[in-house]
Amino acid sequence: MANRGRPSSVPHWMTEDASTAPRSSNATAAPSRTLAPAPVVSDDPEARAWEEHRAPDGRPYWYNVNTKSSTYQKPECLMTTLERAERATRWTAYDT
Repeated sequence: MANRGRPSSVPHWMTEDASTAPRSSNATAAPSRTLAPAPVVSDDPEARAWEEHRAPDGRPYWYNVNTKSSTYQKPECLMTTLERAERATRWTAYDT
């Protein structure tokens, strides 16, 4: 089956321990420090309560400063119209 524009593999730092993964000369390391939260530009008070962060493995997660809860699923108040439509379907894409 054709690749259809998708990468054939995930970066090594997402699947293996960085100390044992092979590195190419042009590879860049994932940052070891916590990045500043991505600002939310919205007039919605619910949306302003969420901060986007990156987990050590590179996955994005969201933290609510009011409820002090976090989630790997993007909060609906931050989603675009397309993201909301995709979430409403019963189909889910699984990466293996």
